[in-house]
Amino acid sequence: MTLQEANAARHSVRQYQERQIDDDIISRLNEEIDLCNQEDGLHNKL
Repeated sequence: MTLQEANAARHSVRQYQERQIDDDIISRLNEEIDLCNQEDGLHNKL
C-alpha cells in the first residue's frame, strides 16, 4: 500500500460530549500553549 492509498483509505470517528471545560483547565492549557509558542516561535491559540 502506498502512502497515497493509505491516506485515501483513512477513516476516523470522534465522539464529542456537550459539557463545559473548567476555567482552571482552560487556563493551564493556555499556559502550556504560550510556552510552546515561545519555545518554537509559533502562534497557536486555544
